[in-house]
Amino acid sequence: AGAGEAPRAGGSEGGEAGPAAVLDALRSSDFGGVEAMFALRLAANLLAAGKGGASLALLPHILEAAAAAGAHESERPATRLALATLLLNAAVLLRRSAASIDTKTPAICALQQLLTAPALATAPAVAAAAAEEASCRAALALGTLAHGDVETQALCAGLDLPSALDGVGGGGASARQRECVASARAALVGC
Repeated sequence: AGAGEAPRAGGSEGGEAGPAAVLDALRSSDFGGVEAMFALRLAANLLAAGKGGASLALLPHILEAAAAAGAHESERPATRLALATLLLNAAVLLRRSAASIDTKTPAICALQQLLTAPALATAPAVAAAAAEEASCRAALALGTLAHGDVETQALCAGLDLPSALDGVGGGGASARQRECVASARAALVGC
């Protein structure tokens, strides 16, 4: 792959085809909601399994493809949950690696998209639970990225992410959502 271009499946660095396969799936022209959910779950699991190096290198490309596929505003709560899980796992790895603001920016922008996407009109309890969990994980990811990092806090303020949290922790929010938002707000102390 060229500079700035993500490796393709079978050609990723270190023989790690998983993240590149996720990219290929997300970029597919016949990509649907269920496939997006599974691709994002795979990417989230790769990050959680400690495959940080190659996976983090592909993260901006995966997030770009996920945005193009509309994962942040999917009508499927499980797809939003998979994206939020990916972002939370990425946030943990980015924090562990003391990533620069430039490296964190794609994840922060993806969180902005997810946190400001129109709310789902979900009726079934299972779908509502997935939507609630997605909002909690997104808030926790934001707090993880911003914690103790003035540059990240400033970027979050510039993107008006503290206001985006109002949609998660506002009226009608569960106790868990309010707790996750409070945690994120505490990390955004400079905002």
